[in-house]
Amino acid sequence: MGLKANVVTKKFDTIIDDLGNKRFDVVISAVTINPDRQKKADFIPYFNAGESLLVQAGNPKNIKSVSDLCGQSVGVQTGTVEQTDLQTASDACKKAGKPAIKLTVLQDQTAVVQLLANGRVVATYQDSPVTDYYNKQHPGQFAVGGSVVNAAEEGIVVRKGDTSMFTAVKLTSLEDSYPPFVDIHKGGCLRRLRIFYLYLFRGSPLLVQVLLLRFFCCMPLLSDDCFGVATQHREAEPQDRLPGHSQCQLCSMVSHWTPMLLRGSRCYSWSRPRRSGRQSRRN
Repeated sequence: MGLKANVVTKKFDTIIDDLGNKRFDVVISAVTINPDRQKKADFIPYFNAGESLLVQAGNPKNIKSVSDLCGQSVGVQTGTVEQTDLQTASDACKKAGKPAIKLTVLQDQTAVVQLLANGRVVATYQDSPVTDYYNKQHPGQFAVGGSVVNAAEEGIVVRKGDTSMFTAVKLTSLEDSYPPFVDIHKGGCLRRLRIFYLYLFRGSPLLVQVLLLRFFCCMPLLSDDCFGVATQHREAEPQDRLPGHSQCQLCSMVSHWTPMLLRGSRCYSWSRPRRSGRQSRRN
């Protein structure tokens, strides 16, 4: 995006509200996408992760899932989906006639893991990549309890209605990966057009989709191996860059149908390929 990042550290449980209050512009903090959060902000998916338990090495309590935590002390970060899931599991314990889960909720994830290191809890519950991170950072001290559950998409968060930032982040993410962001410079014409369609065009009116596709067909990002014409040849023949002159089969098809969609509008004269010389009039 060509911008200098200013990293701001905030409490996770209020991070989306702070975004809405314009205290920063974007949130990248392994935020799981769910309906409640989507009501407050817009998301660009970039990663898929689940939830998992971090336990003491050797798993002495034989903890394999949250259902094994009834009556046990567990650490979790505030404002996370894991906190909600643990509360739900605790309610299930009580309904089954078992003691509730004893939750210790802290704002900082490292402090949560420190509870486990000090033996104050038997497990911590967090996103699976976070579990793997702390497990690798402390070899021989921790272990993963059970398997990964509740896999869901995580996303970059932007303010609700901030379309300019949303589009800029989405375009930047396309250039890097998805998920994790793929290299759109590989895979040929159809792969590139498919990525552009899925993350830019989908949901737009048909006419808007066609016009955007015609525009992107003229971009070097697509034309390097999409048009089937060497770059130096296109430089020698500027008309090949105009809408309707590409050699890409899909782009040519779009160019053929666009005038029909635009017929009768002011844009129609712009959309037609230019013709040289005087046209003869039929009698």
